[in-house]
Amino acid sequence: MKIISLSNAPKVPFDIEGFFMHLSSSLKVIHLCLQPEQIIPPHTNPFDVVSCLIEGKLLCKLEKFKVTYFYGMWSK
Repeated sequence: MKIISLSNAPKVPFDIEGFFMHLSSSLKVIHLCLQPEQIIPPHTNPFDVVSCLIEGKLLCKLEKFKVTYFYGMWSK
């Protein structure tokens, strides 16, 4: 078994505080650390995304609607 923590996880290759907690050919688990009022520019992902908010709240603007996430919420 390999224990992965933020201190030993590989950093994502873009300008955001994010870490790969798991990498395989079929699944990537990324831990993002966002600051208050931080904005991530609009983008697309070539894969499905599942989100879980651990702390605070997050406004996510999607193509057709906006979603505000609160602690403990999941989406897919």
